[in-house]
Amino acid sequence: MAEFREISNEQLTEIIDQHSLWLESGGRQSERANFQFADLHGRDLVGANLYCADFQHANLRETNLQDTNFKEANLQEADLFGASLHKANLLQTSLKNANLSKSNLQNSILSYSNLSGANRQRADLREANLQEADMRNARLQGIMCLSADFKKSWRATR
Repeated sequence: MAEFREISNEQLTEIIDQHSLWLESGGRQSERANFQFADLHGRDLVGANLYCADFQHANLRETNLQDTNFKEANLQEADLFGASLHKANLLQTSLKNANLSKSNLQNSILSYSNLSGANRQRADLREANLQEADMRNARLQGIMCLSADFKKSWRATR
């Protein structure tokens, strides 16, 4: 099992501030946020702009990510068990093999995202937009998906 790196609240704020500068400068200043293998369990990142950030293999269990912008971010193999992603923007995000079990994705945007192999057992997808999302081999047992939009999405095979 991989070892997670600890990130203090001060370091988290600094990384997000530097990421904002990177976004504002079009990548000419500072650097893109790198949270690979980071332990952010239970943190509060409500409304953060994490466009294009890297969260591969990150521990985001029970993290509050409501209204967060993850557009084009890398969340491959991230652990989002029980995370709140209510109204999050996950457009074109890679969630391949991520654990979204028991997460709240109500009213979130997942269009064009890669959810292949993701575990979404008992996830709340009510009113989520999953248009053209790749959901091949995603585990969907017990999901709540009332009024979710699955137009043209690649369906799960198991």
